[in-house]
Amino acid sequence: EGTSGSVSRRWIWKAAKVRRRLAFEGHNPTLGEVVAQSYVLAYTENVDLLVAALEKEKLKPTVLRAVYSAEEQTYSRNVRTFMNHHNAWLRASRHDGYTLICEGDYVPCQGLASFPTFWPSDDPVAWGYLYQGSPRLLALIGAEKYLRCHTSPLVAYVVNARVAQVLEERFPERVAS
Repeated sequence: EGTSGSVSRRWIWKAAKVRRRLAFEGHNPTLGEVVAQSYVLAYTENVDLLVAALEKEKLKPTVLRAVYSAEEQTYSRNVRTFMNHHNAWLRASRHDGYTLICEGDYVPCQGLASFPTFWPSDDPVAWGYLYQGSPRLLALIGAEKYLRCHTSPLVAYVVNARVAQVLEERFPERVAS
């Protein structure tokens, strides 16, 4: 469950520090309280350790293994990964509650389900990134000082049915561009 040695201890310490800070700011429901199911996106990689970690957290993982047509096999790896995310959005849009969607190489923190949610729960189109690559902070916006940022790729995130539906609807125009 993650790397060993000082790196994992450092991440566990940072995660605990974040939990204490968020708990001090007021109670938010935990990820375990709001995540109704999890999807692990994979192609051929072994995701047994990730699935076991999510099961231990009681986040109800299901592995979504991509199957590509001969034509789709010619697409770039990024496009094929994006197609697998689209499949997860289709499924998540049909469920109540939040869905954790993560790629097969995601390494969750120990105690992930006990972490407080950090997105505004009263906003029906708010969602939470748990991990992303290449983040760029663009601005602080609004009275509540929400971060406006650009990130790529989507490695691990939590969406509700409405957000999944919006992502699903925007998929064709994103693939075309």
